[in-house]
Amino acid sequence: MDGYEHLDLAHGNGVLLPMARAMTDSFSYKLPANTVRAYQEVLRLGGDLHLMQEALTEIVSDFVDSDLRRTDLEWVPLEGVRWSAETRWPAMWDERVRRASEPEGPGVFVVRAEPERCSPALTIL
Repeated sequence: MDGYEHLDLAHGNGVLLPMARAMTDSFSYKLPANTVRAYQEVLRLGGDLHLMQEALTEIVSDFVDSDLRRTDLEWVPLEGVRWSAETRWPAMWDERVRRASEPEGPGVFVVRAEPERCSPALTIL
């Protein structure tokens, strides 16, 4: 273990990519052209991966104006989900989601804490 396991991909790319680009600029004249191109492509793909991760996170966290009344949310992680006054929750979830949420803007809320679940916790015998 190198002690950096706690850094996630998004944070790592956000910090490391600018440093890597600066280092590449400083020593690229010493490397064969194909190595420089390959390294630049790796940096570009790393940036693309970071953008894709952000886009996917936003997609799966956006419940604004959604009708979820027939959705089983029992095992769906809701912390960080954005929703609106028009979002329709299953009857058993409506009040719990409201209690666990904070306003983000006019008519938009974010679930800040994970709402309590309907099912009792599993016990191991």
